[in-house]
Amino acid sequence: MHLLKTLKLSIVSWILIFTSASASATVINHALTSTATASSSYLANTPNLAADGNTSTLWNSGGHTAWINFDLGSAKSISKITGLVIQNPSGATEHQIYLDNILSHTWSGITTNGDLLTWLLPTATTVQNIRIQTSSSPSWVAWAEVSIAEVPVPAPLVLMGLGILAIGITKKRKA
Repeated sequence: MHLLKTLKLSIVSWILIFTSASASATVINHALTSTATASSSYLANTPNLAADGNTSTLWNSGGHTAWINFDLGSAKSISKITGLVIQNPSGATEHQIYLDNILSHTWSGITTNGDLLTWLLPTATTVQNIRIQTSSSPSWVAWAEVSIAEVPVPAPLVLMGLGILAIGITKKRKA
């Protein structure tokens, strides 16, 4: 009887692991629903164009130093920020990322047009305002697209963890 229970538990665990492997988590880009403002804009290249989901549009500051701010409307959980660089010429840049007015990360190095700068936060963080402030650039500051993402824990990882836990419990019962 004990062997039958163990066998059923192990089969259920493996079914959970393999059926959950194809599931995926939905990434929520909070930038798309944010209110974007900036220190300046060049012609019709306004800040909202850096968060419209279209990499063919852009925000251009018209200057070598500038900031763009994204107000999420209320506190939201975020775990990843990306910025698609528009820059000519290539060169050394420095972009500071502020989360609710606290300097939290810096992108610093040689960048070129089309680079995707990415910051994966060590843990999900709840914030309302995200500011990217460029203090150094060889060209006018411009972003084709900025993403402020909430990346939920994928269902497969949760279910796989439960499956592994069930296997561990089964093995402990045998001992």
